[in-house]
Amino acid sequence: MDHQGLKQLPAQIREELHCSETLLACLQAEQALLTHMQLENLPEQAARKQQALDRLQQATTRRLASLRAAGFDSLDTLEKRFRMPQALQTQIRQLRQNIEQAQALNAQNGLLIQRGMAVNQQLVQILGGQLDDTQDPPPYAPGGQKSSASSSLLGEA
Repeated sequence: MDHQGLKQLPAQIREELHCSETLLACLQAEQALLTHMQLENLPEQAARKQQALDRLQQATTRRLASLRAAGFDSLDTLEKRFRMPQALQTQIRQLRQNIEQAQALNAQNGLLIQRGMAVNQQLVQILGGQLDDTQDPPPYAPGGQKSSASSSLLGEA
């Protein structure tokens, strides 16, 4: 057992906490873009989110390696065997809350993306003419021109 690695634990938890806060900010920014349909900025935001997630995973991997070197498989195991300072317990609790919140935000963002895809698919069907026999022809042909059936209804511009 290398208990020397445990001396690094407070700094490692602070690093993870900072990374989790950055990830939360990225997820909140992503949600704002999705909610307001500002999709042109979404690829850049998704890249920032991925970078934040990568940094958090790296920080977590370093902490877990230190814990294992000291003979512990998780923070839970360490907490059961040793009394940690209150400040560190608070940071660990905040880290866990941040991770739960990040998971929830990511799931919500996924639902927003799915909803947007469904709306877009409906629009494509309406404008592209994928209608059943009971519906009127679409106002636009697949190339974007007015369809012949709708030209008389819409008039010429």
